[in-house]
Amino acid sequence: MDQAARVIDSPTDDRRLIDAIARERERLRNFIRKHVPDVDDAEDILQDVLDELPDEQRDVFLAHEVEGRSFKEMAATTGLSVNTLLARKHYAVLRLRRRLEAIYNEFRTR
Repeated sequence: MDQAARVIDSPTDDRRLIDAIARERERLRNFIRKHVPDVDDAEDILQDVLDELPDEQRDVFLAHEVEGRSFKEMAATTGLSVNTLLARKHYAVLRLRRRLEAIYNEFRTR
């Protein structure tokens, strides 16, 4: 079972998942910096890829990454559990990584 899909039983599990998501975020940032030739292109590509995400995943990803909202804050305002929000963010990161890797492979073969 996927780590984000299982029930998180303790604050330690919660922290591990948050740390894993932070590592994935940094990997995405480094990937873009390294492999996209122009900042304007990177922004356009990233916006296109974000637009491909399901609404629920995109909303959580942007609220956390762009707006800086905490998962606890989002849970309080949406009525969703922190685990649900963490899972949505996790799946968004996985989709973004797969899509950006595919774009990178296209650039590499040009």
